[in-house]
Amino acid sequence: MQIQDARDLGSAIRTVRKAKGYTLEQIAGVTGVGVRFLSELENGKPTVELNKALRVASILGITIAASDPDGHVARLEEALDRVRGLVGRRSTNAGAPPLDEAATHAIATKIAAADPTALGDASILRHVDRLTTRRRTPRFPALPAGGDAEA
Repeated sequence: MQIQDARDLGSAIRTVRKAKGYTLEQIAGVTGVGVRFLSELENGKPTVELNKALRVASILGITIAASDPDGHVARLEEALDRVRGLVGRRSTNAGAPPLDEAATHAIATKIAAADPTALGDASILRHVDRLTTRRRTPRFPALPAGGDAEA
């Protein structure tokens, strides 16, 4: 069963619990959570505490596994490698300042959201330049020379 949200998790827990012949009270006693919590969990309440939900799932033998069927993680890793390589070469060749890791991730995330293979190196470097040369505009207009403000 593929679990995509709280309702799916709750349904899986209820199905397995009933198939094994356990009551809510029995599971509550073994896991140390309340019957009310179990009821909310099985009914798909999205705000249940994750640690408790995972404990219940584990006791029932339900394994939760992460997957990336659409390849988002692979695309992000590819984009990160590409941005790091381009910025590293540019910093070495042109004396440009290195890009910090947060900025690298921000750019790579934008690239990965698009198709990273569709973007050329120049396009990626434009993203880098936009992020690294962004200037803030002054919040207040500058005073006239001499410090005299018009009244």
